[in-house]
Amino acid sequence: MGKKAIKAAGPAQVFKQASEAEVMLLVVVVQLFVAGAALFFPELLTFEGAWLAVPGFCAGIVALYLLCYFQQVVIEGSFVQVRSTATLFRWRHFDVGDIQGIRRVSASGDADLQVFIVSFKPAHERTWKRVRLVTSKSAGENDGIDAPVIVAFMRALTCVQPDLKVENLPPGYRGALAQPPLPIATPAAPPSRGKTRKRKQAAAADRASRDRRAKVKL
Repeated sequence: MGKKAIKAAGPAQVFKQASEAEVMLLVVVVQLFVAGAALFFPELLTFEGAWLAVPGFCAGIVALYLLCYFQQVVIEGSFVQVRSTATLFRWRHFDVGDIQGIRRVSASGDADLQVFIVSFKPAHERTWKRVRLVTSKSAGENDGIDAPVIVAFMRALTCVQPDLKVENLPPGYRGALAQPPLPIATPAAPPSRGKTRKRKQAAAADRASRDRRAKVKL
């Protein structure tokens, strides 16, 4: 299972991109919209096969919403649980010590999502190799890269694996996931003239003392 797990001192952090209640609310809103359109604009449903197109439209809207936004993440110390459409709504449990790498996937310019792929070290007891974390661009600074769920996830990861960084960050990125800049070494200040003079005087006195001792021996 990788490195020793770290238990959290406080409660678990829970992040929801969309909950089951929000999905059901979306279904109800879409159905009410279609019913209202059929009631006030019946001419829209006069063409053949219209009643078959309406359920398809509703299902498509809900499927798109689920595909993009349904995600639940629970972080407790070094233990993480993830559930999304990519996992078929099943929970994935893992320890951050088992993570091999994390990479940001480049999306098209008009996409409203930031996608992070978390890959894991090989393990016999694990049948899956990666987990996807998704955030909306409006969820945090830097177009969603600094979303709270990603920042909290990376904070838990760096506590166990401090050398592991996010790959494929945008050029010029200076957000919370950026590597800290290397400290600039300050040059040592040259010795002051007073100290240099004292050192020369001490060296001259030491040489004079050695010369006197040599003369006495002779």
